[in-house]
Amino acid sequence: LKEALQEMSVGNEATCVKLRAYRDNQKLNCLREFVTVHGIGENKADAMYTKGMRTLDDLREYLKKDVPEEANKLSFSDFTKTFLENYNDVKKEFLRKDVEHVLEKYIG
Repeated sequence: LKEALQEMSVGNEATCVKLRAYRDNQKLNCLREFVTVHGIGENKADAMYTKGMRTLDDLREYLKKDVPEEANKLSFSDFTKTFLENYNDVKKEFLRKDVEHVLEKYIG
């Protein structure tokens, strides 16, 4: 029993170390944030990271640049650009009663 408890302790500690490493991985955290934007999947998020983007503000700056078309320039749909402009509003949480009120008012 004592040996089993020691094994579990070592196993849990190793798992915690792995989880901390995963949580603290900058690239994974960046990619996780990028894919929350509509129209950005894993591949595009990885390409953004490769181009040096680390935050959504970096992406906003990238989109503002008026650079002639380059061979490896990332392209984004108008919908993705609009979504990004309104990202903070889109990500807000709403109370159910507020949503029901709006639905009742505008839909009937």
